[in-house]
Amino acid sequence: MSPNAASPSVVEGRRLGRLIRLKPAYRERYIVLHDHPFPGVLEQIRASNIRNYSIFLAEHRLFSFFEYVGDDYAADMAAMAEDPTTQDWWTLTDPMQESLLPADADERWATMTELYHGGPKQVPSREATRAAFVWRGPDDPAPLEQAYEDAGAEMDAAVASASLQNYSVYRWDDRVYTYLEYTGDRFTEDLEQFRARRPMQAVRDALPGEAVPTSMESVFYLP
Repeated sequence: MSPNAASPSVVEGRRLGRLIRLKPAYRERYIVLHDHPFPGVLEQIRASNIRNYSIFLAEHRLFSFFEYVGDDYAADMAAMAEDPTTQDWWTLTDPMQESLLPADADERWATMTELYHGGPKQVPSREATRAAFVWRGPDDPAPLEQAYEDAGAEMDAAVASASLQNYSVYRWDDRVYTYLEYTGDRFTEDLEQFRARRPMQAVRDALPGEAVPTSMESVFYLP
């Protein structure tokens, strides 16, 4: 099966939203590097069963989303860490980043809590418009988590009606990160209508009153 095929097996596989801080002084250099990644690094990412890999930037934080299609994540990540070309790449990128995890953590990127995922994959991700947003979240995440749980099928219907797929929402500290793929031809209008739907209004009610979405800059994409 092509990894970009319009198949629910990819969407229903393991999805991860991860986060790390980018040191402001390295912003331009990091973006240039990811405009010209090492071919061997890209090959290893795919060999480690990662698909639909995006990195976005806002507020000096890098938000990554990807789908894992293998059956041994730990082994695939170990193979990536042992790859000499990937190690050379990390020698360049690691000093540009600051982990949000404790110093003794096994990983540098923080894996976020998924609050919601919905939307059947109608077209391959590479043919969709990919976007990410960050919102100010509540100090107490419980009401927001409950709002997404209560939304249920009504949220699923709103996602589908707005031509969205792979709509995934994650939380870390006081921020909420959203990744989405859009398959229509009126992105701004459809997104505004989606945010006006009842389930999204319930979500907004669980956010601080001044919360507004900030569009994140796309830094990297690998199908």
